[in-house]
Amino acid sequence: KKIDGRPGADSKSLDFDKIEEELKNKFGDDIIRKCDVISYVMFPKVLEEYIDFKKQYGPVDLYPTRIFFVGPELNEMIE
Repeated sequence: KKIDGRPGADSKSLDFDKIEEELKNKFGDDIIRKCDVISYVMFPKVLEEYIDFKKQYGPVDLYPTRIFFVGPELNEMIE
């Protein structure tokens, strides 16, 4: 199907402030960042799963990739 004009031009407008407030009410003020609001708009289920994971395991986004996926070596310190 041919698209005339800019893709997304006919999409509904979003109230990001309202979405942010809803997310803060659901997950807590201290967890939700502006980038989380954008992520939620594009991938709502993925963000909800990520927030639940982060609540359970802490700020895992700060770990180096290898540590997160493989784990540390024996006696390795993580900063």
